[in-house]
Amino acid sequence: MQESHGDAIGPWSVDEEIDQEVAREICSQREFNGRRFQLGQFVAILGGRVVAVGATFDDVHSALLALEADPRRGVICEVEEPVVDVIRRVARWGSDQSSAISRQL
Repeated sequence: MQESHGDAIGPWSVDEEIDQEVAREICSQREFNGRRFQLGQFVAILGGRVVAVGATFDDVHSALLALEADPRRGVICEVEEPVVDVIRRVARWGSDQSSAISRQL
């Protein structure tokens, strides 16, 4: 499949955006199109399809490069537990109110 520069969304092509969406779904749901993924697996995505799953980044990277020589195409994600971000926390000390931005890892 050739990249169409006319279908670009900002700096990303439509294919890249689709690959990113698939990666987000896999990482948040640990599932895509009825296929389940285990924590710690690496998943290669190209053109909105899962093209390789492996135990190491190198395994899936090699498989992805065999399918697509352009290193700018495709996505590799690691299936991990979701990270919870605390955007705003409000605490009250006496009559004072304060807010803090924190990130819970």
